Amino acid sequence: MQKVLAEKVDSLSAENERLKAENKALVDDPIQVEREARDNFGYTKEGETTYKKYKFNISEPEDAKVGRPTKSGGLEAFLFEGSFPWQVPLGLIAIATLFLLFSYKYER
Repeated sequence: MQKVLAEKVDSLSAENERLKAENKALVDDPIQVEREARDNFGYTKEGETTYKKYKFNISEPEDAKVGRPTKSGGLEAFLFEGSFPWQVPLGLIAIATLFLLFSYKYER
């Protein structure tokens, strides 16, 4: 128990020293202050052109993380929950084709 606590104290002391060094750099170093202002707050110098980087946080849906089966089935599952992106357009094309065939057949 004492060994675990001593290791925890050592790791927290190291983290504390790292944070003190970071704080000192932010207070004393103008280059670090400028970097933080640019990165975190979007500050620019007069006449500069900035380009934004997009940060995407892509994660799995909650249902996929848990591994529960989906509640829908049948045609809805085929059209909207499949692994292929062509399923929705293919379904719409099939419906439109059937409509046109039947309307052409009964037009005569």
